[in-house]
Amino acid sequence: MKIMPENLEEIKQFWDDFAREYTDIQEESQLTIQKDVLDFFKKQGILPQNSLLDLAGGSGKYVPFFISQLQNYVLVDLSSEMLKLTSNKYPYKNLSLIESSQQSFLQQTKDNTFDIVFSAMNPALTLQTQLKEMIRVARKYVCILRLVKEEDQLFSPIEERLYGKAEHLAWMSTYKSWFKNAYQSKTFHYVISETISKHFFYSYFKDELPNDELEKAIASLFQDEKEVENTTYYTFELLYCRLEKQKAE
Repeated sequence: MKIMPENLEEIKQFWDDFAREYTDIQEESQLTIQKDVLDFFKKQGILPQNSLLDLAGGSGKYVPFFISQLQNYVLVDLSSEMLKLTSNKYPYKNLSLIESSQQSFLQQTKDNTFDIVFSAMNPALTLQTQLKEMIRVARKYVCILRLVKEEDQLFSPIEERLYGKAEHLAWMSTYKSWFKNAYQSKTFHYVISETISKHFFYSYFKDELPNDELEKAIASLFQDEKEVENTTYYTFELLYCRLEKQKAE
C-alpha cells in the first residue's frame, strides 16, 4: 500500500516515480468508465464545448475520449513524467499540457476561463477553497468524478482490517457538502471477475500478515483449489454542477 507524502516536492517525486506503473495499471483496466462518462456528458449536453480543463489529469486517461468534443483541451498535472507519457501517446494539436500544482495553476487563471472544469480521482482536492477556485475559473460546468466503492471477496476484508476503510472512498460526501446542494449526481456501476491464484494471494499479503494468519486465510478462501474466481464491485460517482444560471443571478 503506497503512502502519499505531504511535501509538494515529495508528492511530485512520488508521482514521477509511479507514473509508468500507474499508467500501465490504467491501461490494463477492464472498466469502461471513460466511455460511459463521455456518453453521459453528450446525453446531458455537457459536451461538446469549446474548452475543458482536466485538473490533475495524470497521463491523460480521458484525453482520447473527450478530445474530439473540444476545441481546446488543457491538462494540468504536477508530474512531469505523467505529462511526458501523455505527450507521447496523444499528439493532438488541440491538447495543451501544463506542469503545475493545481493550487498554483488555479490562482493564476482568470475567472470563467474554461467551459468545463473536470477532475477525476484527484488526490489533491482536499480543501473547500480549491473547489471554490475550480468554480471561479469555470464558465459552464464543474465536474468531479471519484471511485466511491470497491469491494471484492478476497482482498477487501483483509485490507479493511489492516488499514481501515479507504479514506479516498469517502471524499465524495465531503465534496457534496462543499457544493451546498448546487449539484447533480450520476453513478456508474461495474462488476469485474478475474481468476486469482493461491500463489498471487500469498505474495500480495506476505509482508502484511503473519505467516500463520496468512496460511489460515488461504485455507479458508481457497480450500483445496489452486485458483478461485474473485468478483470486484466498483461504483464511481460523478458530481456535475451547471454554473451559467448561478453566475447570471
